[in-house]
Amino acid sequence: MSKSKRGGARPGAGRKKRSVKHAGPVATAEQRIADQLPSLIENMLKLAHGGYQRVEEEWTPLADESDDGETSTPSGPHPLVMTKRKVSWAEPDRSANVYLIDRILGRPRQSVEVGGDGRRPVPITIDALICKVYGDSEATAS
Repeated sequence: MSKSKRGGARPGAGRKKRSVKHAGPVATAEQRIADQLPSLIENMLKLAHGGYQRVEEEWTPLADESDDGETSTPSGPHPLVMTKRKVSWAEPDRSANVYLIDRILGRPRQSVEVGGDGRRPVPITIDALICKVYGDSEATAS
């Protein structure tokens, strides 16, 4: 019998791993971020400190008044008029501060409480688990 040239494992066959498939785009994105790093850090520090001016403006189309006193919106390009402007000072951003501190000092450890029925913690030592399942060996030995 002759061997078939079909089937079996072939080099390079199959679905590519994500790390291989996206290696080029990820490296490009990382390089773009790295190039902008000083300005990104400056922006984050600005958010963290607050105190910068924020301006909110509302613009509406200018209405034309006709000879008979009615107002209408012009049919051509709509000239805009600012109808509302609000200026405020930004407060320090807590999440930006937490992010920056965590980047330098690392995230603090989170305590995880393992609880049973809400009244007492679940025993986590192997001896305690054995005693809970099989009973106290000293009590049964006597």
